[in-house]
Amino acid sequence: MRRYSEGLLVGLKNGMILKIFIDNSFPIQLIKHTSSIRCLDLSYSRGRLAVVDESTAGPYTRPLLSST
Repeated sequence: MRRYSEGLLVGLKNGMILKIFIDNSFPIQLIKHTSSIRCLDLSYSRGRLAVVDESTAGPYTRPLLSST
């Protein structure tokens, strides 16, 4: 069984999406998007990331390359 540690997803105004874990002092860059991030969410299986940015009215989803 795989064990996950607590963390959070952060969407920045420069379009960068980071994953930050509480037991690691270095953030992990997931995606560099073209416009600023308004909202994001990770699926229950941690396989897809939904992003709402400043330029679109609706969300789009993208499969994650790495689910670490």
